[in-house]
Amino acid sequence: MPVCPRCQMPQPDGRQTCQDCGAPLSASGPGSEAPLAARAAVRSRVLPLVGGLAVLGMILWLAYSQGYLSPSSPSPSAPAPAAPDLSGGAPAPGSPAPPLQEQIQVLFNTLREAQLKKDLTLFLSCYSPSYPGLAEKRQQTQKAWEEYSFTNMFYFLDEVTPVAADQARVRITWELQAQPRAGGETLTATQVFRVELKREGGAWKIAGLTELPAP
Repeated sequence: MPVCPRCQMPQPDGRQTCQDCGAPLSASGPGSEAPLAARAAVRSRVLPLVGGLAVLGMILWLAYSQGYLSPSSPSPSAPAPAAPDLSGGAPAPGSPAPPLQEQIQVLFNTLREAQLKKDLTLFLSCYSPSYPGLAEKRQQTQKAWEEYSFTNMFYFLDEVTPVAADQARVRITWELQAQPRAGGETLTATQVFRVELKREGGAWKIAGLTELPAP
């Protein structure tokens, strides 16, 4: 049975043109090189595209992992964020301390993980024991988790300002997505905070929090 050299579909004996795409069948046949040539042409078009997508995917992954790209909506093909470093940002003995922003990112990565996992102990570990209204913060968080399931959270550190050796101030913008447990559409929100930080026990903690108007 002849095979169309263009679309590779089997054709009835005796046909001069392909019944699927209309291509002439004169070059087709058991010993014809046309199907091989057609497949090679297809590969030459597809393989460069696949390679380009692979490179693009690697670039996007690197940008995301380094904090240059933080999408505001979930992407099923995006790689999962790396597990946060729970060491509190303390450098290994004999190694130089990482930049201040990287140290503080450890704190907010942990806070994000705690919110998504609904881990209250981990969540409260991000706050200083001297944080005003810590008991109220605990109750508010528990209530929010009862009413909503946070499906995605991303943040942007807009400002990082050292205040003293063990104090800093940051401005952070959170992009949130939450699903009401009672049902309904996914909610999105943007929240901006000025955060006062203290280094306690070698780790940065939230010592004060002020919500700012969202852009």
